[in-house]
Amino acid sequence: MSNHPEAPVTPLDEMSTRQLIDSPFKGNPEAAFKKATEIVLSELGVQMRMWGTQNERADASDREMMCAAMAQLDLVALKGIGGLRSREAVKVAHADFYPKNWDGFRDYGTDVANLGVAGAYLISEIARKLIAGEDFERAPRPTEQSYPAHRNNPNVSSAEAIAEQARV
Repeated sequence: MSNHPEAPVTPLDEMSTRQLIDSPFKGNPEAAFKKATEIVLSELGVQMRMWGTQNERADASDREMMCAAMAQLDLVALKGIGGLRSREAVKVAHADFYPKNWDGFRDYGTDVANLGVAGAYLISEIARKLIAGEDFERAPRPTEQSYPAHRNNPNVSSAEAIAEQARV
């Protein structure tokens, strides 16, 4: 799996490899999406309580939130796809993406928890960009770029989905 030397197994390693046998969300994607949103918003509340709103942070003015999110995503990928143990994955993800002027990077134990932290950082980064005046319009898919016929096609095109949201 990994070309890295074996590190001792830690409780975090065991926690992150546990499989949920009886998921309360199996067969209920609406509830799963609701819970996922709750997890991200809860983490955002924790971050805002700890640090204030992101625009109050002097060390969050140049993509640090985005880089912190990328580090958490990298950690999930390194543990899942890369097969690294938590301790080693933290070191690699920290070096790859975590803001150099920050400390405290860690594994939150499960992929879901790490993804929730990443999602909260992304919301903060989006807010930072909006405050700075960045445009938020979504570019349409070019007409020449269509979905290949051999793949599962979306229920509706992105243009149709955007138009439907605008009507709500």
